[in-house]
Amino acid sequence: WLHVMSRGIDSELDRAAAWVKQHDFQRVSVQVPDEFLQDAARAIARLTSALPGRKVFLLGDSAYGSSSVDEVGAEHYGADCIVHLGSSDQEHAGSLPVLFIS
Repeated sequence: WLHVMSRGIDSELDRAAAWVKQHDFQRVSVQVPDEFLQDAARAIARLTSALPGRKVFLLGDSAYGSSSVDEVGAEHYGADCIVHLGSSDQEHAGSLPVLFIS
């Protein structure tokens, strides 16, 4: 996924970093589907590099399924927002802001 679409995903991760900066989020949760967890380190590293001084962490719990937003998990870590990578239903009724990147 990330390794196949490296150019496209890099620009999407740059867009995510800009979104985080625009809204001054400080604690950023990144959610990826289980099948792409092996590629998550690269995404986290890129976002961490682009967002110095901010906390960027991975939500790797699959309790909510890969396409649903895990707002409960993000709230447990005190997240300000969620960057959801990969396929999703793009439905979210919670209070945390979510940026969907597919």
